[in-house]
Formats: sequence, structure tokens, C-alpha cells
Amino acid sequence: MDNWTPFMQKIEHHRGGGVIRMLADEMNAIDQSEQAQLLETLQQDFGYVIALKSKQQINLSVQERIKIELGEIVFDRSSLQLMTLLKDGQTLIVIENMEQSAAHIINPISMNITSCINLVKLLLAELDESQWQSLVDIIASMDAVPFAITANHQLPLNAEQKATLVEMGDLYIETKESLSQLIPGEIIYSRISNSDKSIVIGPITPAINDMVNKIQLAFYLLFTLSLLLPLIIWIMPTWMSARALRRSSKHFAFESMSERVKYIFASNLNGVAKTFNKMADRLEYLLNRNSLLAGAISHDLRTPIAAMEFSLEMLISHDDETRRKRYLIQMRTHLAVLIKMHKELQIYTEFERREIELQMQTERLDLWLDQHLKRYWEDKSLSVSIIENAQESVCKLDSTYLGRALDNLINNGLYYAKSLLHISLRVEAGQCIICVENDGEPIMEGSREDIFEPFVRLNQGQTKEQDSSGLGLAIVRQIMSWHKGAVNVETSELGGAKFILSLPRLENKRSEIR
Repeated sequence: MDNWTPFMQKIEHHRGGGVIRMLADEMNAIDQSEQAQLLETLQQDFGYVIALKSKQQINLSVQERIKIELGEIVFDRSSLQLMTLLKDGQTLIVIENMEQSAAHIINPISMNITSCINLVKLLLAELDESQWQSLVDIIASMDAVPFAITANHQLPLNAEQKATLVEMGDLYIETKESLSQLIPGEIIYSRISNSDKSIVIGPITPAINDMVNKIQLAFYLLFTLSLLLPLIIWIMPTWMSARALRRSSKHFAFESMSERVKYIFASNLNGVAKTFNKMADRLEYLLNRNSLLAGAISHDLRTPIAAMEFSLEMLISHDDETRRKRYLIQMRTHLAVLIKMHKELQIYTEFERREIELQMQTERLDLWLDQHLKRYWEDKSLSVSIIENAQESVCKLDSTYLGRALDNLINNGLYYAKSLLHISLRVEAGQCIICVENDGEPIMEGSREDIFEPFVRLNQGQTKEQDSSGLGLAIVRQIMSWHKGAVNVETSELGGAKFILSLPRLENKRSEIR
């Protein structure tokens, strides 16, 4: 019996007076034939054993019998029973086993321990005593509370404790640790019937502490993991992107200009990777263009320089004045080619290096075109037509740069035309369309995109040789791009090439027109 049981008995005895009075009232309120059934129903949820007994079944003192006859509540100390008389004068309602704590207030841990001890005793009863140790080994292997079967004379108990064990069958040794954890005892001894041995369980609190520590460790690990997992999920894509950026930048710098960074899902560095890829594209483009530029310049300079060297040698070696003048004229012609080439390269380099700030103005395109073409009127091979729907059409344009693009197309058209160059203006699908077409040789469909690339010249068999760097049409496309327009080439009805410049048309607001 543990130390707190007597206190619980006193509490139950104190409460018992009111409880048994209520039970008696319930019984008195019904017929005697129904009392047994009500008692059975109440017993299911009652902490103690309750019973109906006749006065002859109870061994009471004279004084206790007098109190019973007077209707008082009597507590028999010898049998530890609480009782009172019902109204029939013959039947007593009795609450028994008052020496024990009520079932509904017994500690659940104590109940579990008692149940486990009883189960082990049942198993031991089915085994021969020589097999008990095997059962102990099985229980001990579960890494639970220490469990053993020990001879009674070997138990580390004093005389009083041994007497309690013999009388009660169970002995609970309490400590501060067991009390703090609300367990019935630190070490539990339970005597085995028909044997000189007892079951020894404990110490209990170290096992409980170990279990609690493991649970706390598991909780802390799960809690830490719950905090770290989102962080890992957030960091991992970023770390993978950083590694990819480092690897790609190394390869790009020392091995492959085509190296690009792959995007990682949910990475915070995808924006950096996108910027890196754009930078790599731009660098690769510029390096390729520089290589192409160097090759093109070398190729284009070779012919006029060689021709100038030849003319200079001939000039030195001849005294004939007429031939000397012819050689001087050839040198001036080749020098002009070099100057033109230098200007085109300078313009293209300027376009590549920075975005040109255009001086955009709102113009009537038909008037602007008529004004710009005045310098070409003396050329009898040139004709101009402005469709009626294009009259008073308005566009935003930079007169200088758009004029340079148109001049480039006109000069090319005149150079390749057999006898006719036609310029037209019309409006179509919200666009102002300027067409420059001739009766020369058409441009093959497979080459129509290539001719707008820098330094590209068509096959000599398809066109006449031209003293040019191959940058003119690339410059035209760049200028049209700045104007939010486009340039394309088709085959003209005249038989030659038809270049088409398109510009966005504006609403005709006269207050904005120059």
C-alpha cells in the first residue's frame, strides 16, 4: 500500500455520508422488487462495491444497532463498511471495501502497472518455475523498465517492508522522483502466489526519463526539421543556380562561347542567370561580328589598296602626261571607295556601340518624300508615284536617318537597275509604305534575309560587283527598327528587286505637323 492511500480513505469516508444517504433515497423511492436492478445499474459507475443486506447478515455492536434503528449512518471499523437502513426497516444498503481507494480515483499509471503484474503472474502460473527466467529475459529484451524475479529472502527490504509485502502481496517503494512523476513507486515488489519469490520492477523513473528524453529529442528533431526543410527547399535551387553560374562562367571564359546557364525551378538567381545568358549572347554576337568585321575589312581593303599600289607604280614609271592623269584618276576613284567604306564602317560601329537618340518629328510623308527626292530629279531613269490614299499621310520620323536609309536603297537601286527605278508611296493596314524597285535582277528568295546581315554580299554571278563594305542594308534595317518600322524585299513587277520600307501611320493632327 502506498503512502497516500490512507488519506484517500479518509476523504472517501468523509464523502460517504452524503453518498450513502443519496443511495438510500434512490432505493426508498422505488419498489423493493426493482431495487436489485437499480443497484446493478449504479454499480457500473460506482467506485466501491455496494450491496443490499439484511440486518441479520451484518455483525454489529449493540451501539451500532441502535444507531441503525434510529436511521443514522454507521461506519463499522472492523469490516470497513458504511451502511444505513432503508425505509422497510429490514434491509441495509452497504458500501464495502472502504479500505481501498475508489476505482475512479486510482492513478491510471497504477492501474496499468497492476494490470501488467497480474498478466505476468498469469503467464508464470502456466510455466514451470525453471522456465521463469526465459520469460524474464524476453521482457528485459524490450528495453523497458528493469524486470526481475528474486527470492524473497534476497530482497533488500527491512522487516516492516517484508511484513507489508507478505500481508498485502504488493509493496511500493516511493522516492521524490516517483512522487514528482505521479507514479505509485520507484521500485515495486509483487509476491508470486505459491512461491518464495517475488516480481521486482524498477527503478522506474530512469526508464521513464530515458523515454521522455527520446521523445523530446524526436520532437526537437522534427521541430528543427520543420524549420530547416522550408529553408533547404528555398536555398537548394539557389545553391544549384550559383553552382551552374560558376561553372558556366568558367567555361564561357576559357572554353566555349556557346556556354549558357540553365534555369533552375524556383531559384532566386534565375534573374541573374537570365542576365548572364543575355550578356553571353551579346558578347558572342559582338565577337563574331568583330571577327567578321576584321575579315570583311581585310578583304574590302585589299582590292582598292592593290589597285592604288598598281596605279602609283605606273605613275612613277611613265612620263606620258595623259597616262599619268588616267592613273591619278584611278587612284582618286579607289580613294573615294576607301572613304565611302570608312564612313559606312564608322556609321555601323556607332549603331552597334550605342542606341542613337533620334530627333523624331511629325511629318506629312508625301511632302517629306517629295522634298527629299529633289536631288534625284535630273536622273531620267527615276520615276515617283504617290497613291491617293497616301496623300497627307502622317508619320513620326527622323528626317536625317530616314533620309540616309532611303538614299541607300535609291543608290543601290540605280546601281543595279537596267533602265528604270520607281519609288512609290501608299498606305496599307495602318502603315505608310515606301517602295523602291527597279528593272534589274531580282534577289533570290533564299537570300532575302541574309542581305540585311552586316558584311553580306550576294554571289557575284547574281549581281554586279559593287564597291561596298556590305553594311548598307544592315544600316537600313537598324534605322527602320528605331522608327518602329521594318524593311523587306520582294520581286518587283518591273523584274528586279523591290525594297519596302514601312512606318506606323499617325492620325492626321494638323497642329502637330511641321
